[in-house]
Amino acid sequence: REELIFDAKTYRFLGWRGTATGDTLPAATTTADVAVTKTATVDALPAGVSTSGHTCPDTPGD
Repeated sequence: REELIFDAKTYRFLGWRGTATGDTLPAATTTADVAVTKTATVDALPAGVSTSGHTCPDTPGD
C-alpha cells in the first residue's frame, strides 16, 4: 500500500512510502520510500516539463 507522510503540526507533505501488506512480503516491509527535501515557489515550469500537463515528450496529435 502507499502511505503519504505529512508533518503533524503543519500538514506539509514530507514524502511517501510503499509498505507490504503481507500478501507477498512480510507485513510492514517497506518496499520504497521518497522524501521531499526541497520545495520552492517559481515563476515558470522546469525545463522539459510540458504545458500539456505531463512530463512525457509531446507526441504528434497530442
